[in-house]
Amino acid sequence: MSNWVFSTLLERKLKTALLGYGTDMDSALWLCGGSVISERYILTAAHCMSQPSVGPVKYIALGILRRSDPLDMWQRYNVKRVVPHPEYQSPSKYHDIALLETDTEISFNNAVHPACLHTKGEADEVLTFTGWGALGHRQPLADTLQTGHTLRALDRERRLALKSNAWED
Repeated sequence: MSNWVFSTLLERKLKTALLGYGTDMDSALWLCGGSVISERYILTAAHCMSQPSVGPVKYIALGILRRSDPLDMWQRYNVKRVVPHPEYQSPSKYHDIALLETDTEISFNNAVHPACLHTKGEADEVLTFTGWGALGHRQPLADTLQTGHTLRALDRERRLALKSNAWED
């Protein structure tokens, strides 16, 4: 990660959650990500609700730039409840969205802040994403929080103009 990106992440309040799996928080495997959206909820992908080798998501960690940082630097919470989209069916990626409720309120501070949820989608808006995903095929998860930008968002009219089967209304 470039120094510019790292310093930009430090200047911004982090909105990215790291999700943990296993029998106890100290030895958990931290595998999926999500976004803080309120004092009690994390928005994530429904396929992150459970991992084949380690079971259901049980923990949420916040305020993290590096997965290798000591656990005492992280804000950690237990997952109280998982709410998947009612139409999600694994392994399909349709409706692949879920909410995780924390057992206690999230403490917002200089390192942790909820994501801004826009009420209107803006056509041609550049979107930013963050996460610790693998940096290549069959590569390990990134240690440092990565950031990137998507293609510009397209409004419905432009999607229809593309006449692509990849878009669903």
